Amino acid sequence: MLQPLAARNTYDLKFRSDAARIQGVSRLKGLEGLTVTPCDRSVVVTVLYLNFEVDQGLVARVLSQYGTVSDMRWVTYQEGELKGILNGKRQFRMVLKREIPSFLFIGGSEAHIRYFGQPRTCFRCSEEGHEAMSCPNRRCGKCLQVGHEKAECPNEVRCNLCGGGGGTCLVPAPLRTQPVPVRMWGQHMSPRSQAQNL
Repeated sequence: MLQPLAARNTYDLKFRSDAARIQGVSRLKGLEGLTVTPCDRSVVVTVLYLNFEVDQGLVARVLSQYGTVSDMRWVTYQEGELKGILNGKRQFRMVLKREIPSFLFIGGSEAHIRYFGQPRTCFRCSEEGHEAMSCPNRRCGKCLQVGHEKAECPNEVRCNLCGGGGGTCLVPAPLRTQPVPVRMWGQHMSPRSQAQNL
């Protein structure tokens, strides 16, 4: 994906895979009059429609299954009467090890995931090639199995971190509760702190 930047004759070029990046950079470096500067391989992942009550550390832990999370922030409105108020979006800077589906269950809540270059996947089953309206697979948000939906689920709750049943996580407690070492982007308060200051 080629995107022009603010500086004149400067472009940001993103590749879909490491193999394509390595091949593309080697080809571009051979062109006369062109300077190639490899950049940070991180992407900004935006998490939408997730309940404010879901802990930021849990979101970072779930996302860390797909790569290394380095920064996180709550996003606020940038102008108007709501300037500075949280808008419900969270952002995480990550170096991806594998693609993140467009939709994840995090802390029992449904979250939409977006980032530049993300392959579009079905919100129901996380597979590529079709959208939720024509999805032949139904994935349950309670037991995480394909074939039925949450409202008709006969199974016990499954953890989306470890897949453990009974509503308990099989990841050892120190690892589960230990925060992913991530620094905050900016000085935004958590929703709970912001509500207490109203």
